[in-house]
Amino acid sequence: MRIRFSRKESPNVDPGGLKVDYGPARRAALKWRWYLLLLLLFSPLAFLLWKVASYAILVSAPGVVRLETVTVSSPIQGVVSLPLRPGQLVRRGDQLFSVRDPSVEARLAVLNAELGALKSSPYRPPSLNRVDLSPLASQVQVQRRSVAYQREVRDRIRDLFSRGAATRAELDQAEDRLRQAEAALAQAEAALSTLKPSAQPASQFSEYEAMRLNRMAQIQAEAEQLGSVRHKVVTSPVDGVVLELLVNDRGSVPMGGGVVTLGDRSRVRIWGYLDPRFMPYGEVGSPVRVRTPDGMTVQGRVEATPTLSTQIPPDLSGPLNERGRAVLISVTCPELPAAYHVDGIKVDLRFPFSWRNAMRSLGIRI
Repeated sequence: MRIRFSRKESPNVDPGGLKVDYGPARRAALKWRWYLLLLLLFSPLAFLLWKVASYAILVSAPGVVRLETVTVSSPIQGVVSLPLRPGQLVRRGDQLFSVRDPSVEARLAVLNAELGALKSSPYRPPSLNRVDLSPLASQVQVQRRSVAYQREVRDRIRDLFSRGAATRAELDQAEDRLRQAEAALAQAEAALSTLKPSAQPASQFSEYEAMRLNRMAQIQAEAEQLGSVRHKVVTSPVDGVVLELLVNDRGSVPMGGGVVTLGDRSRVRIWGYLDPRFMPYGEVGSPVRVRTPDGMTVQGRVEATPTLSTQIPPDLSGPLNERGRAVLISVTCPELPAAYHVDGIKVDLRFPFSWRNAMRSLGIRI
């Protein structure tokens, strides 16, 4: 037995034969309300299905633009003159800073004073009863002033070292300069004491003249050498931007100590933080679409095999993402506009869908 249902419209008449007009049906409003209720009930399931589908289909990672850093060091120890500020653009060959060594200038002053004393006291044949000891006496006085100055410098550096404002190397250098000055003083005093008798043979005074001329040559050679290292001007090796100042203006820096860190704007790369589940997408040569903050998309490629796992920075993790560890990948992007060659600017990395990588991400070997 088959039952058939069919809707038959009854005429709008009452039993007495009077026509009755019905109002419009409310069935459409009730239908949409039912659909809305179904949508609310099934939305969690739809969201779950979407997350499962996007797990292997839509792969993205946060990224940040990084400039290759260049640390410029001081060629000598001394006081730095640093007229720079972070973010300042510099060109190759522009002056970055200058360094002046006060200890070298003090040593030059002592050498010039000694040289002047020796030049003003040339050899003269002495009488048998009187010996001119003024050159040696002047040299002794100069050496005594040098010893006093070096001792003062040593004490000042020792005080800075005790407060943690100077290094052991600086203290050792000050001690070494003091010992050299004391040795020179002892030598001058010994030369003076040997000539104190009232009469000396002429041969000894000839020997003194030779020593005087030899000492003048030594002073000139040392002064020339110190003059080449007392002041240095350091220029920028690249076209870049100042990222960090490692010392303050008028601050002290040891020889070889870093002074300023530059970012080379001609060598730009993007560091991406890729979820370890999507390691197949981080292979060398894999294409990457780089999306800038204003919505521009340019093409890039992974340039190196990931070798480092790191924590995702807080400013790169989304509001619903946990700050887990990620694989650090390096991406080159020659098409990135120069306006985005800014160290630290955020970008989004999106990887094209690949069935092979998707299966590998899901643990399916094909």
